[in-house]
Amino acid sequence: MRSYQLNHLEIAINRQGAARFAKVSYPIRYGRYDEIKTPDHLFQFHLNGRIRYISGRNGNWPHPAEWLKRTDGNDWVYYSTGGYRGVVAVLGEYYRPCLAYPSNAIWEYNPFADDRVGQALEALAALQAHLESLSKNGLPDSLKPVCERIVRHDMAALQSASDQLHAIIGGGVSVLPPDTRHVDYDVIPVMIADGCLYQCNFCSVKTRRAFRVRSRQDIRRQIRHLKAFYGDGLRNYNAVFLGNHDALAAGKERICLAAAEAYAAFGFETSFMKDPKLFLFGSADSLLNADKTLFDSLNRLPLNTFINIGLE
Repeated sequence: MRSYQLNHLEIAINRQGAARFAKVSYPIRYGRYDEIKTPDHLFQFHLNGRIRYISGRNGNWPHPAEWLKRTDGNDWVYYSTGGYRGVVAVLGEYYRPCLAYPSNAIWEYNPFADDRVGQALEALAALQAHLESLSKNGLPDSLKPVCERIVRHDMAALQSASDQLHAIIGGGVSVLPPDTRHVDYDVIPVMIADGCLYQCNFCSVKTRRAFRVRSRQDIRRQIRHLKAFYGDGLRNYNAVFLGNHDALAAGKERICLAAAEAYAAFGFETSFMKDPKLFLFGSADSLLNADKTLFDSLNRLPLNTFINIGLE
């Protein structure tokens, strides 16, 4: 790690966070990242320059142990303590993730209505403008590439990156398996099937497409383009989500092909994050009809597998 002091900015390059996900009652960061502190905010970035976390400083924040996180789909999530005792009793976690849209209204708390949270997002744009000015007026050679990467990833570029991700995988990810909380929802999505088997009327997250398994060529195309999309940020990931709503029904050959090739292409063996994981959804029928050798094959992969079976 290298540190710099530029007027009111404290900049740390290539900071090392925890290498394993943990359940703790204080803010914890994972993998490698770049960090910039201003008098009012703390900004942490992926090594590819995309913003990762924002929190407030010096009393300019709802709670000193809370933060904002940006997802790869360009959603902002506010991590609230919510009174640790109650959150742990309900979720088994110390933080409750609050989203910026109505599906999260169950919490009866909307941090995005707090001016201080909105001001943090505005402060990111102000920081990027300031870094751009500094770059034009001279920066240490070791610091200039980092600042230029951060400046390039303004709000418009972040939305464009999200659109690119969705184009690669052929649509958005409407829901993740609950077990992905064990990796703080930091998963790389690879779609191996579309639609679902049942088309239940009450379901609000599944697509209305008929179930269809993706081809080997499409799966390999996704993996190839996802590797380029994440770039230097890949080394902060150790988990893949095989989608979309019933990947288990895609069968042994597609599941094992996608898992093995994603593990190799994404470099999970050398990731900063240890204990690589695989997540997917399944239905009751896809579980009952699964090849009896599938689970033995999954157990032989260098990934700890979580299959969420929907019994609605």
